[in-house]
Amino acid sequence: MKTISLFLLVILVILITAYCTRAQSMSSQVVNVSGDSNKKGRFFFDWSLGEMALISKMQNTDSSVIMTNGVLQPFNIGRQSSNNFNLLGGDEVSLVPNPTTDNVRVTLRPTQKGRIKISLYNWQGNLLYYKDLAATGATIMEIIYMSGFIEGVYSLRIEFYPEGADPRKTTYKIVKVSK
Repeated sequence: MKTISLFLLVILVILITAYCTRAQSMSSQVVNVSGDSNKKGRFFFDWSLGEMALISKMQNTDSSVIMTNGVLQPFNIGRQSSNNFNLLGGDEVSLVPNPTTDNVRVTLRPTQKGRIKISLYNWQGNLLYYKDLAATGATIMEIIYMSGFIEGVYSLRIEFYPEGADPRKTTYKIVKVSK
């Protein structure tokens, strides 16, 4: 009888301990080793290894500046404009790899003729890279060499000025990590 009581007490302690303890961390963490985006037909595929799904949005009081954070962000969420410019569509721009250790390949697929301006800024707002390109309707691929830059978050501003239409501008976040 004493053995059965001791056994039941041990089982009860194990059940209470299992109920009261948590097996997972309650803090936010991101460990993103790799990722990419691709388009197949009308479908977009984004993948990331070890990605945290949280994306938060911050803006100033007059909504003139909107900033989102999160390593892998979907094309249409969190990108808004308060200045009545049309935004570039997700099928018109791709940035890979992001995060990057060396270079970022910017692929542009403009549907109209015009001018495209690409600007890369650091967190202090200093211009680090600028390119003015002619858009002919064909795919444009530009490589931004970031191996000489320190680790951090950079803003890539892409402005498209189509002939006879309103300009379209969008800003992307690029994360530079160490090797």
